[in-house]
Amino acid sequence: MKDWADPRMKQIIAAELAFERDVAASTVLPRFRRNGTTWELLLLLAASQGTAEDGIYQTLEQVQTSYLGKPALTKFLRDCRTEGSLTFDVHEKRSSRRMSLSEEVHAEILALFSAHAKRLSQALNHPEDDISEDDTTS
Repeated sequence: MKDWADPRMKQIIAAELAFERDVAASTVLPRFRRNGTTWELLLLLAASQGTAEDGIYQTLEQVQTSYLGKPALTKFLRDCRTEGSLTFDVHEKRSSRRMSLSEEVHAEILALFSAHAKRLSQALNHPEDDISEDDTTS
């Protein structure tokens, strides 16, 4: 078992803590983070932004966590669409719609993970350095 005094472990935990605080400080991401299913959906959409070929129901079938039932998830999607964090575009198949993140949400999640990756890299490659929240956020 690793010694918790290992500087890398402390720095990795500090990076994770900074990540959670960055999510909480966001104006658009906390609503997705409240639930494992909605967070997974956000990550799926972010990973396929601009390249998604699946319709809404096919995208929802890719979600593997089951913390929300279908009615609650459908309500969540409607609320996100209403407030503007999700968009629904006409799919090639006219009977289907494609779901994507708003530009603001997509930019925010990319910035968040970029800062997180820098912190983790620093923790793994330079564990003796202190990871401050101000070093990687913009």
